[in-house]
Amino acid sequence: MLAAGEPVRGLLRELQKGSSVPLSSATAASKLMSDGSDSSSTFLSSTVCMVSGANTTFRAISGTDGQNHKCTVSATCSDADVLQADLIVEVRDL
Repeated sequence: MLAAGEPVRGLLRELQKGSSVPLSSATAASKLMSDGSDSSSTFLSSTVCMVSGANTTFRAISGTDGQNHKCTVSATCSDADVLQADLIVEVRDL
């Protein structure tokens, strides 16, 4: 479980199957699982992800206990390949 503001790390490296090709950019979006509505503006600190080498990070900043969000991260590699990963973030009071 994640506390509000704790970084959520996208494991895009697994999609690269061991490749160490650096990422040039990445974006994130989120939707409420209950109704599919866009929650990016309230759930994420930004839709632009931080990139460092072959890793990317986005930050979840708020949420309501019991609500789940589907986060989609899209990353562009330096060789122009585009990778995408979906993550389910469960919001729970600690």
